[in-house]
Amino acid sequence: GLVAAWLAVQGLADANQRPAGDVVVQSVVGEERMEHEVGTTACLRAGFTGDAAVVLEPSSTPLPLTVSPVSAGNWVFRIVVPGRSTHAGNRAGAIRPGGAGGALGVNAVEKGVDILHALHALEDRWAISKAHPFFSPGFFTILPGLFHSDAGYPSTSFFADYAVIQCVLWYPPDEQAEDVAKEVE
Repeated sequence: GLVAAWLAVQGLADANQRPAGDVVVQSVVGEERMEHEVGTTACLRAGFTGDAAVVLEPSSTPLPLTVSPVSAGNWVFRIVVPGRSTHAGNRAGAIRPGGAGGALGVNAVEKGVDILHALHALEDRWAISKAHPFFSPGFFTILPGLFHSDAGYPSTSFFADYAVIQCVLWYPPDEQAEDVAKEVE
C-alpha cells in the first residue's frame, strides 16, 4: 500500500501534474489493536488533516484490490462476565432443582457461552438486515476473537469466577457507532 502511494505521488510528479491541494502520505500504527491514540488520532492532533483520504487497506471490498469511497465502521469491545467460583463437586447443587443454585456457584464460562450464542444470533440477523452497496452481503459481522476465564488461577476443578470475551465488530458506514452499540447491548 505504501509503495503504491509513493508511486502514485511520483507518477503525478513525473507527468508534471500538480494537485489542487497538498498531498500527504501518512502511515500509522495501532489499527489492529485499536491503539488509534498512537496512530490516526496522533496524526490528527498533530494537524494532519485533509479534504479526502485514500486508505491503503489490502482487504478492500466488494472485490479484492479495489478502490472504495467508504470504509466500514469497526470497533473492539470487551464483555466481562461475572461468576461465583465453587468446586466442581458442587456442580449438581448449583445447577439442579433443589440445590442452592447461584448462591452456591455460577460458572462464568457457561454464561459467556450463552452471550456468544446471543452475539452469533445478532450477527445472523445482521446478515439480512445490514447492507451497503459497497460491501458484500453478510459483511457486517461480530468476531469473538478472545475468550478467557478462570477461577483466579487456571484450573478445571472450579467454576470460573469471571470470563472475558473480546470481539471485533464491523458495521455499515452510514450507521452511527452508538446505535450499533445499543443493538449489541
